[in-house]
Amino acid sequence: MERAGHDPTERERICAAMIAVTTDRGYEATSIGEIMSRAEADRAAFARHFDSLEDCFLAAWNAVDSELLEKMESAFGSRFDWPDRLRAALSAGMEFLAADERRARFYVSEVLRVDDRMRDRQIRAGERLSLAIDVGREGSQSARPPGAVADGISGAIWHRVHHLLQSGRASDLPAEVPRFMYLAVLPYRGSVAALAELDRR
Repeated sequence: MERAGHDPTERERICAAMIAVTTDRGYEATSIGEIMSRAEADRAAFARHFDSLEDCFLAAWNAVDSELLEKMESAFGSRFDWPDRLRAALSAGMEFLAADERRARFYVSEVLRVDDRMRDRQIRAGERLSLAIDVGREGSQSARPPGAVADGISGAIWHRVHHLLQSGRASDLPAEVPRFMYLAVLPYRGSVAALAELDRR
C-alpha cells in the first residue's frame, strides 16, 4: 500500500525500474540497489514506498494487472453477443501485452519466480478469463460443458502467451486471438461456429 504524503511519480519510477531490472536479469538476481540505481533514486526513496523487494514487485505487478483488467473489462462490455464480447476482450488483452514486451514478460513470466503469493495472483487473473469464457454456456445450443472446460481453455491461453513471451515473440500475440477464440467457442457453440472464428479478422 502506498504511504500517505509521498510522491506517486517517485513510486511509479521505482516500479518501472523493478520491471526493467527483473526482465533484464531475472528476479533471483534483482537487488534493491540495482533498482534504485535504475530509478536514479536512493534507498531512502525505496523505504518511503515499499517494505521489501517482494512488496515492490507486488506493487508493480498490481499496476500492470489493473491496467490490463480495465482494458479487457471495457472491451468485454462494449459488445452484446458473447463471441464478440470475448474476442474484444482477448484482442484488447493481447494488444496491451504486445505493446510492451518487457512489461508483458514481467507480468506473465517473472511472476512465477517470486513466491506463492504472486503465483496465486496470476492464478486469480486466469480465473477472471475463465469466467469470461464460461459466459458462453448461457447460449450453448447443446449439452452445457462442465465448468472445468473454461479453466482448461484459460490455462491453454496463458500457456501459449507465456511461450510466445519467452520466445521473444510478444508482437505475435494479437494474431493468436482467432486460435484462442476457436478453443473457447468450440465446446459452447460447436465446430461450425468455432471454425468461423478462425477465419474472422
